[in-house]
Order: sequence, then structure tokens, then C-alpha cells
Amino acid sequence: MGGAMPRATLEQNIAAYERMQDQLEAEHMGQWVVVDNQQLIDAFDHFQDAADLVIEKIGPGCLLRQVGRPPARLPASVLCQPVSAGR
Repeated sequence: MGGAMPRATLEQNIAAYERMQDQLEAEHMGQWVVVDNQQLIDAFDHFQDAADLVIEKIGPGCLLRQVGRPPARLPASVLCQPVSAGR
């Protein structure tokens, strides 16, 4: 049956980034990279360009990270905040 393959989870994409980290740091230091389905999708000089790709074409579950910086740790209240909150 030729159904679509399930997408990789965020945790799988983080693990893929970590496997690629040396190469990413050699080729894309300081750039924003998008990893989806455990593959490098693209690299950008500006966060907004990477975020636009994620929002418009990829969606949740992918990893968006700046190469060479430690991962951001956000509190759960920020991660789970509904868009309509406070309106």
C-alpha cells in the first residue's frame, strides 16, 4: 500500500541535527537551518526566512536552529501559549 510515510518527530529531527552537527558547523556556522524528516532542508542567513519556510511549507515537528548556538530552552508556558491568549 503506497500510503505516505509518517513524518519524523521533533525528537528524531533533533537527533538528526546532532548527527550532522560537525558538517553543519563547517558549512553553515551562524546560519538558521531547517531539519525535517531527519534531513537538512535548507539554511538561511536570517531567522525570518527560515521561519517563513517552516510556517508556509513544513509545519510543526521540524527543527529550526541557529548553527553554533546552544538550543533554546523555553518554559512550557511559552511553548503552549495559544495564539488567541490575551485577546
